[in-house]
Order: sequence, then structure tokens, then C-alpha cells
Amino acid sequence: MLVFVPTPLGNLRDITLRSLDTLRECTLLVAEDTRVARRLMSALEIPGKTIWSYHEHNARTAATGIIERAREQLVAVTTDAGMPGISDPGVELVAAAREAGVAVEVLPGANAAIGAAVLSGFDIRRFIFEGFPPRKSGARKEAFARALATGAPTVWYESPQRIHKTLRDLDTIAP
Repeated sequence: MLVFVPTPLGNLRDITLRSLDTLRECTLLVAEDTRVARRLMSALEIPGKTIWSYHEHNARTAATGIIERAREQLVAVTTDAGMPGISDPGVELVAAAREAGVAVEVLPGANAAIGAAVLSGFDIRRFIFEGFPPRKSGARKEAFARALATGAPTVWYESPQRIHKTLRDLDTIAP
């Protein structure tokens, strides 16, 4: 079985009991960044797990081995923080598992987009999650203009390295 395990967004105590159980019981841990996963497992006092890397640059080559292990064993999938499968190649892993007849479960837990939407104070009975904006300024401005035209609150993710450029582009579209 393949189980998507959300990880804390900053406070380690935000991990769920089911997530802890799965991390303890899995025979393979699949992680976006193995260094982050090792730190998490150490902090949670869960030693000795085999950890495989799975990210946008190796998704095609790594998926086959992960699916084969999940046929016979419990494989946990994590991301650096929050819900795996959002803005990472986890969705492709789910599709590959389903195609191969491997069971997939997603545990409830941390998700930055939902928390940000609730905290915003906007009416979020309807909102749009866009993931990461395009990396190039022109495409980013076009994406922001399209999002604003919907009239619905929109949640975007952005890396700390690009946030200043992204906010400047947003300021040109919606000062």
C-alpha cells in the first residue's frame, strides 16, 4: 500500500497520530528531500527507516521502484512540509499506483493553502488554489491577471527565494 502522510508545517506537535503510526510501520519512506525526512524521523524518534528520494527531477525513474515496493509493503510518502501531492509530483505517483492496481491512502493533516485561506479573512466559500506561479515575470503577471479576473480569492505558493520578485509583479497588476 502507498500512504500519503502529511508532515508538520513548522510545529512538530502538529503531526497526527495516524501519521505517526504510518511512519513507524512503513518499510519504506519516500521523501521529496531525504535530508528533511531524516531530520523529521530523528525528531519523532523513529530510527532506521529506508528513505528514497522522489521529486520532480527523478519522478519518472523512481516511480516504478516505489510502486513495486508498495505492492508488497507499506510505503509512506512525505513532502518537506504539509500534504504530499500538492505542488510536487505526488499526483503522478498516485496515478501510477492506481494504474498498477496498488492501493493508495491519503491521511488527513497539514495543508498550508487551507490554513492561509482561512487566515485571510476573505469569504472562502469558494476560492482557487493555483500552486506555484510561473517563474518568468511576464507569465507570472498574466497568471495573476487571470486569477484576479475570476473574482474569487486565490491562494498561491511561492519560495522564499522568489517572493520579493513575485510580490513586485503582483503589485504591478493589483497595487
